[in-house]
Amino acid sequence: NLFNGKNVNGKDTFGTRLQLRYLASETLEFNLNLNGLRDRVDPGITTIAVDGPGFDLAPGPRQVNRDADEFSSRDLFSRSLSVDYDFSDGYALRSMSSYHVNESERLIDLDYTHEFSAILEATGKGSHFAQEVRLTSPLTHRLNFVAGLYYFYQKAESFQRGLGGPAFFLPGYHNDDIGEVITHSVAGYFHGNMHLTDKLTLTGGLRYTYEDKKIDFS
Repeated sequence: NLFNGKNVNGKDTFGTRLQLRYLASETLEFNLNLNGLRDRVDPGITTIAVDGPGFDLAPGPRQVNRDADEFSSRDLFSRSLSVDYDFSDGYALRSMSSYHVNESERLIDLDYTHEFSAILEATGKGSHFAQEVRLTSPLTHRLNFVAGLYYFYQKAESFQRGLGGPAFFLPGYHNDDIGEVITHSVAGYFHGNMHLTDKLTLTGGLRYTYEDKKIDFS
């Protein structure tokens, strides 16, 4: 970047994952998963001028001339837990829980020049939680099945602001976009196999889902 002499398009990412398994007994098992991600990017070479005034400001093939200190950041974290229990008669019960959160932030130079004309600031954050409980019958039975209940909740928020600087034709002008989405969902399902004979099997399934979504945007 000819404006401040800094390199652009740098990327710094760090991720981690941890898995823990606990065998409480011959019939009870716990599995825990933790995941995290830290992502930092210095954007810059996204648009290159090939002719005209913009080309004169940064004539090199990998050069820009921008006053805004552009950046993009993202942080993610998730955790999940599964619990498995085997009954003595061959039935198996499983619980699966998961929770995920994320946050992001970025700043972009909208005029691509060394003048403070217009920039874009944006932030976002979200989270979601899911829970499922599932019962499985023994495969050796004439009728074997899988039945379960599922719940899901998600909330996502976003904020975006376009800001005009001294070089903009309306100095100090700003435009805000604010959004929020909330989702609730529940479901129940059943899938079964009826072995009519050694060579003939009847398979059927049913799932019912109810979802409510609320959106607020301005």
